[in-house]
Amino acid sequence: MPTQMADLEEVTSWLKEELKKERTPWIKPWTNLSVRIAGENFPMNGWPSNIRSPRSYYAPLNMVFLMHQWQKRKANYNSDLYITRHTLENLKIKIPDEEPYKVVNMFSGSMGGYVFILREVFHVEQIENCEKVIGFSFVDFDAGVYGYSYKRSENALEALKQRHRMRIHEGKRYAAFNLVTEEVSMPGMGQFIEVHGKNNAEGHYWATMWHEIVHWTGHRYRLDRPQGMEESVYAKEELVAEIGSAYLCANFGVEGKLQHADYIHSWLKVLDDEGDKALADAFVSAQKAAKWVLDESRNQRRNADEG
Repeated sequence: MPTQMADLEEVTSWLKEELKKERTPWIKPWTNLSVRIAGENFPMNGWPSNIRSPRSYYAPLNMVFLMHQWQKRKANYNSDLYITRHTLENLKIKIPDEEPYKVVNMFSGSMGGYVFILREVFHVEQIENCEKVIGFSFVDFDAGVYGYSYKRSENALEALKQRHRMRIHEGKRYAAFNLVTEEVSMPGMGQFIEVHGKNNAEGHYWATMWHEIVHWTGHRYRLDRPQGMEESVYAKEELVAEIGSAYLCANFGVEGKLQHADYIHSWLKVLDDEGDKALADAFVSAQKAAKWVLDESRNQRRNADEG
């Protein structure tokens, strides 16, 4: 299938408009449902995944890509689950008459930059009688999952602290990562407040914490991203931290408010000046950072269990 750069340009333009509205389009609110597959419940957290692997979420760029298509179609689904045409054919399930969705496979080009290849997927709810045909069920969301998700975040952070001797100072009036001392400063959990009357203060704490941890991953001794106070570098790094935090929140099942309008103008300037490349760079870097956090925390916990 040929490269489809025009589609990415359209998404870039849409992303700019969403940022101008002072909202982050790569994270959605929770629904009141979870989905039960093979005897296990998976809460629907707004981050799309393949139904064959519900906890292996699509890359951040595809989250935005799919949201763009949802909005154009005014789609309203209960779940975040997709299935490929190839899987449907193998299972001998009738291909839906509706237009499929497109997701992006992104590769580094031999001459630099990126190559974007589009592939087609269907939302499971495009399939007639999908629950019976595919074999899953929607169930009421278990509010206890919130507490479990915070514990997962806590365990992952503790594993990172042990593995890398990370220093986090809480009780501050601000959240920041110090590039020189490699220290993270954070308000304490009790300093975060509920938003819109929802019991989500702890979620906001973790969304902010993961934002700063993604900054921490960019240090030269870890993922070595360009960091500094130069306007374009700073703006890119903030976008990386925001997307990375959203991806980690999805993986841990955390609902929380991400960054606010103070950062948006610098992001827009980068996107205006550099367009698709800046967007692609940010999403690739954010995905690498989130994967690094998840891998490092799992490795530490695995080693502790084996010890």
